[in-house]
Order: sequence, then C-alpha cells, then structure tokens
Amino acid sequence: MTKILAKYISSFLLCFLPMVLFSTVVKIKGNCPEYKSYKLTFYRYSDLISKAEIKLNECVSDSSGNFECQLDVPFTCQVFVYLGYYKGFFFVEPKKSYDLVLPPRREKSLVEDLNPFFAEEEFSIGIKNAKETELNYAIASFNSIYETFLAEKFNYLYIYSDVKMVDSLQKVMYDKFSNIKNPFFVDYMKYRLNFLHYFTYDRDRNFATRKYLTGKPVLYQNPGYMDFFNQLWGKYFTYLGIGDKYGERLMSNIIYSKSPTELDKTLDMNMTLRDDTLRELVMLKGLSDCLTKPDLYPVQSVNQTLDSISKISKIAEHRVMALNILVKEKKLNQLDTAIDFKLKNANNELVSLSDFRGKYVYLCFGRSENYACQKEYRLLKDIYDKKTNGLDIITVSSDQDTTTFNDYVKSNPQYSWTFLYDENKEITTRYGIRALPSYIIIDPDGKIAMIPAISPQQNFLLYFAQIQKWRQRALEAKAKQQQGIPTNH
Repeated sequence: MTKILAKYISSFLLCFLPMVLFSTVVKIKGNCPEYKSYKLTFYRYSDLISKAEIKLNECVSDSSGNFECQLDVPFTCQVFVYLGYYKGFFFVEPKKSYDLVLPPRREKSLVEDLNPFFAEEEFSIGIKNAKETELNYAIASFNSIYETFLAEKFNYLYIYSDVKMVDSLQKVMYDKFSNIKNPFFVDYMKYRLNFLHYFTYDRDRNFATRKYLTGKPVLYQNPGYMDFFNQLWGKYFTYLGIGDKYGERLMSNIIYSKSPTELDKTLDMNMTLRDDTLRELVMLKGLSDCLTKPDLYPVQSVNQTLDSISKISKIAEHRVMALNILVKEKKLNQLDTAIDFKLKNANNELVSLSDFRGKYVYLCFGRSENYACQKEYRLLKDIYDKKTNGLDIITVSSDQDTTTFNDYVKSNPQYSWTFLYDENKEITTRYGIRALPSYIIIDPDGKIAMIPAISPQQNFLLYFAQIQKWRQRALEAKAKQQQGIPTNH
C-alpha cells in the first residue's frame, strides 16, 4: 500500500510540478463600477512589425464592476484591451498579478463607430498600488520624462544635433532608474535612448545598426527595441530603386525571382547585415513596407516571397511574422468587394453569396455547438422576423461535421434565414474570422459596408438604418455628379 501511495505521489509530482515551475499564467483583476456587466477582452501583439492581434482571454465584470481573468503569457510583453473610445495598454510578466485601474468609461459615438478611419485613443492603464520598481510604473515614469523632452526639443535637436544635451539626458535617466534591474525595462530604456542618439547625430542607418544592434539578441516583444529597429530600417526597400544597382537588384529579387534566398544574397552584400537573424528581420520589414507600394512592387510577388519565408525560415518568430504580414495584407476592409462563395445548406443545395446581390446581407460566422452563437441566434431571429426592408441574413457555420450542422438546422426551424456549412473553415479563414460569433454587413453592390459589424445585441437596427442613409446619400451625390449638378446644392 505504501509503495502504491509513493508511486501515486511521485506520478502526481512529475505531472504537477512542471505546471507550477513553468507556469505562464498572469492574473488580472480590478474594480470599476462604471464598467459593470462589461466584457473585457485582452490581447497581445503576435509581433511588432505586422501588429497582428492575439486574443488572450476575456471576462465579464459583475454588477458591481469587479472582474477577474487569467492570461496565458509565456514571456514579458505588452497587453491591451479595447474600452470603447480607448485602447489601454499595460505590460505583464509571467506568474504575476495585476490590479487594473480603468479610465472613466466613454463609449464610441455612432459616428465614431461607423467611421472606418477612427482609431481608439491609446493610454497606459494604471496598476493599483504598484511600487516604483514595478515594470509598468517604471516604464510610465520613464516615458513621461522622455516624451516631454522629445516634444520640447525635437526641432532643436534635429537642427543643431546637440550631442551634449542627449548625453546629459541619458545620464539623468540612468541615474534616476539605477535601482530598477528588470531586464525588460533596462532594454526598453536603452533602446529608447539609442533612438535619440541616432536621431540627433548618428543619422546613418548602417553605423547605428552596427553600434546598437549587431551581435545583440533581437528583442521581438520589447517595444523599445522594435520601435528603434522599425525607425532604422523602415521603408528601406521602397527608398532604393532605379539608378542604384544594389536597389535595382533588390527590386529584381522581389519582383522577378520572388525568392527569399536570392534576396538574402543581395542583402548580404551590405556589410552591416552579416548577422543572419538581423538580415532576415530587415527582409521581413522591407517586404511589409513593399505592400504599401503596389505601384513599385506587385502584391503577388511580395506575397509569394513572404509565403516562402513562412515555410523555409529557420527562425520560428520569422515564420510567424511572415504569415502575419500575409494575413494582414489579405485582410478585408470596408468598401472592399466581399469574397464570393458557394456553400451547401442543410438540404445539400449550393447557395452563393452573389445570389443575394441587390440586398444587404448581415453575414454571421458561427458554430452550432457554441453557446455564445446559440444565444445570439435568438437575437438574430428577432431581427429577421421584423422583415427589415432590403436586409437578409446568412449564417456561415463551421461545425465539426455535416451531421452536426444538419441536425442543428433541422431541429431549429424557427431560424428560417439561410444557414450554410463551411467545411474545413475555408470561407471563415478567408474572411479573417478569429472569434465566433463574428459579423459583417455587405451592401447591395456586394461591397463590405461594415467589418467587423456590430452584433445583434448592440442595437443593430439603429446602426443598419444609419448605413442605409449613408449609402443613399452617396448614390444621390453620384447621380448629381453624373448629371453635372454640384453636390452642395
């Protein structure tokens, strides 16, 4: 009996101890009565070039505004949460707990919510009772001094290249924060100050790279490092070109060879880029920038090069980054033409999105087994039953198999709008859907009117009426223009 018990305990410890020793769980909590019954969704960036978002977890605060959440974060990084008008950032370290202080609640107005160019106001979320040596407190204190200095002295430093002023600030910073040994903060501060040196008097990309980056580890999740790198090597490919043999060779590698191997050989001609990891990171940044210049670099050629990197790179972070840049490029935006598709319904009939041309389509991506989807289907029924003029609903369901899909649709005849089965999640993936349920509004011309669209529980009909009005005004203005009538009459 004793041996059996000892064996059981030994097995338990072997299974449990690694979870304790290598736990990556971060605990988040807070209390803010203004945010009672509010859903908080926490994200981090997959990488700091594409800025692809990874959802970490979500929670709903109770009726008193209390919330708790656990995030699985394997390394120190920046986490953010959308709070209506705001986008709040804070830094987390594995196995630590954070008591968040949220800002006064402010939701986006209808106009802001519908505006495709609206960007949330960014701010640093406070950490309750944080000590001076705590990472968030230290970074916020450093940024306060650094950003004030830069705002006041930017023009002066650019014109006069005052080395002594920058060196003096650096000494002040190192003295003030000498008691903070957190490696992430030390690197953050160092690379923010490195940028000041580069901006003020180095002003040579290759010299600054050799001085500050060569032979040092790439800090993929440290904004201080990556912002500095992006400043150094941003638009490098798009600045080079005709008349420069090296630039022309780079362009040829991308446009015609579409080969990361050939591109790597050309970049290796630059003595500064003899570090394999740094050279490939420059390649990825350059290709990302190329996608903003389709007049110089055909998108298909750039994408093919990125696709190759995502498959052959020896560096895991670079494979992920290449894929992220590809997905970002393919991401649909408002006014883009919606991707057409043909999917089967529960009666095994093929239905196409283009069959609904001439009507608005409220496109819902869901899953029959998902409770959140089931809950919102009931709200979709209320919308559909109102028979809103010019509106139809399609649910694209990515169930585990055809039987599950068919059984759910046939056992819920009250949901009489169109349900289609997305086998292998092909359409769901092509639309860039990462969370279920998700919604898109498509206009009668087959263009995307809102992406992501609001859910049924967010007063959908009010938003939809506004979209209809905007489109009608646009059509009237276009008609007047074609008739030669000034649009301000």
